[in-house]
Amino acid sequence: MELLQQKEMIKIKNFLTYALFLIVIFGVGLIGCSSNNQTTTDSVGSYSNQNQNREELIITNESDTITIPIEQIPTIRTYLEEYTTSASERKTEIDRMRVNPLPNPNATYAVISYSCGIKLCDNVLVNYKNDQVTSIPLPQSSFFQEALFTVDNKYLAIKLGKNEGSTVSKSSVVIIDTVETKNAEFQNNSEIINQITNGNFTVPIRSLQWQNDTTLKVTIPDIKDYSFQNIEKWINGESETKTKEVKITLASIPNE
Repeated sequence: MELLQQKEMIKIKNFLTYALFLIVIFGVGLIGCSSNNQTTTDSVGSYSNQNQNREELIITNESDTITIPIEQIPTIRTYLEEYTTSASERKTEIDRMRVNPLPNPNATYAVISYSCGIKLCDNVLVNYKNDQVTSIPLPQSSFFQEALFTVDNKYLAIKLGKNEGSTVSKSSVVIIDTVETKNAEFQNNSEIINQITNGNFTVPIRSLQWQNDTTLKVTIPDIKDYSFQNIEKWINGESETKTKEVKITLASIPNE
């Protein structure tokens, strides 16, 4: 009888030991799972900070595709500071940006449109050359229309527009010295040239054309003033006949 009781006691002891072993293992597993969940939460919460260096814009032209880190474009980097608390909102803003490539044989250019509403955006010109990124802010709350390089590629004219009502569109022209990546200096000036280039969008611009490497020809309405009524009248009946040309002259840039 005593021998039987001893065997039963040994079985109970072994069972309790095994049960305790399972409890310890299961508890460690729970702690491990809890630790992994915490790591994942931290990773998601700090997503925008950890991945800012990987935020990029892709510029695709006829011969190449260039990836530019957003942190190297000060204007856009500053704008995105409004979206540092939400990774999803920040990503949405980046996805909404529009990249307008400007074909050029010497470097990669693009007008980047960001902070876009239904049609109007803020804009910045980006230049990538020799692994260096430079940028110039452009007139804000507008839409990109066209861009033209001179034959020697030393100057770039960019036209942006803004709607007034449903029928009238006014434009502004920015001329860039691409050698030094800065706003070009004019050799001539006048009230109408100032209206065309001051970024206030007061004049409709029908067309741009480089007459030579230092002269930009701008075709605008030949009307008394640029009130909404006069422009609308011009659009409806005189846009083909009543135009005039304004020439903007720039300094000659020596060869490098």
